[in-house]
Amino acid sequence: MKILALWPPEVPSYFNAGHHNTFWEVAAYLRRLPFVREVRAFDAGVLNWTWAAVARELAREPDLLAIHNEFDTLHAVRSLVSYCREISPQTRIVTFGRASGRLAGFFKRYDFDAIVGAGDWEAALGQYAEFLANARPADQLSGLLLRNADGGFTDTGPGSYLPPEEWAFPDPAEVPWDLYNRLYENGILEFSGLPRLRELPITIARGCPLDCDYCLVPSYQGLRERRRSVAAVLEYADRARQFYDFDYISTYAPTFTLKRAWVMEFCRAIAANQAEYRWKTCTTLHHLDEPLLDAMARSRCLRVSVGLETLDSRAQALLPTLKRIPEDHLRDVARWCSERGIELTCFVILGMPGQSAAGLAHTFRVVRDIGARIRPTAYTPYHQLREDMDEEQFLRQSRQIVSSDSVLGLSRRDFYQLEFGDRDAVLDRFLESTPSTIGRARDAGTTQPTST
Repeated sequence: MKILALWPPEVPSYFNAGHHNTFWEVAAYLRRLPFVREVRAFDAGVLNWTWAAVARELAREPDLLAIHNEFDTLHAVRSLVSYCREISPQTRIVTFGRASGRLAGFFKRYDFDAIVGAGDWEAALGQYAEFLANARPADQLSGLLLRNADGGFTDTGPGSYLPPEEWAFPDPAEVPWDLYNRLYENGILEFSGLPRLRELPITIARGCPLDCDYCLVPSYQGLRERRRSVAAVLEYADRARQFYDFDYISTYAPTFTLKRAWVMEFCRAIAANQAEYRWKTCTTLHHLDEPLLDAMARSRCLRVSVGLETLDSRAQALLPTLKRIPEDHLRDVARWCSERGIELTCFVILGMPGQSAAGLAHTFRVVRDIGARIRPTAYTPYHQLREDMDEEQFLRQSRQIVSSDSVLGLSRRDFYQLEFGDRDAVLDRFLESTPSTIGRARDAGTTQPTST
């Protein structure tokens, strides 16, 4: 069997190499299957491909085309299906990714033979490839919507979650590292990488028990965290270094510090590694304390990014308990990071239910005051997605465009200026014109938008 795996051509709304990492893990996993003769995998979503290049790959007539999907790639996904049906009509087409992992039924409107829903993508794709090779009956498939002869779809049930030792690492020889790093060069874009440094993303864990409704992870990776061994992570870093001269490791996990003993073991191991790797991570404020940050700093941690979300008390009340962070703890974490030379990034969500302009101003003011880097994003209510949404509604779930009618008591112009405008100048104006105390933020309420 010949498989072509493609991330379709797109202009990214945002870039995180860790999100692309799973695509390469899927390709490496499929290569292990005994009935698979060839897997050609290409990331055409980093501004380096043309549709003519895509057509040349389709002209090789693969048996299976596996298309990665995201919320902001719908138009490209649709075009890729059309190209394939025209150029290689006998090819079976399956889609997988974060968008179908959250709402597989939405993709039934497209001309797919199968759609991967919940569960590990490579598990469902492997089963489907085995089905096409006549090595697995349809009643033994899971995690898929399977198209019937009449055009309808059969739900094959909940997906499978693989143990971490069965995950594959990306083949370091085929990942377009230089193209990824080029997207990180402009620090103003606030992508997840460190500007002008070369990043090696490594998937550490999948799954998260926090179950935030604005996060995609629980819907397709599950609520139970699964984590690779420290030894496996560093062995892969050592292997990748033979192909790619990276400057630091990005540890990709929904909540990196969820398992404290693992983190301490990792810190000891990476500190002792003769390559003297530097690294960064993303986690929750709740799971950070001074001894842990001290160990992380001594093992050459460069940046810690945290999901602060908001300091607005009314909006915080809707968060999972562990995400309702006291301001004092945030200030402590910022001080501990500053004293140890770790950059602190705070993810702030704009447009959360219950959030007011005053509460948002308080959040920005505190993050500025503690010297942390601010990375804002638009609130996206993934739990409200519906199969019958139209494409334009679905495309608004990219976390760049506001998806609600009421925006913080601000005009839409003000909202987008805060998200995308000249950050320092916009914040100066916003904070000067907005109440400054948490007491006022509680009293101010959520006003109505001044324009739409």
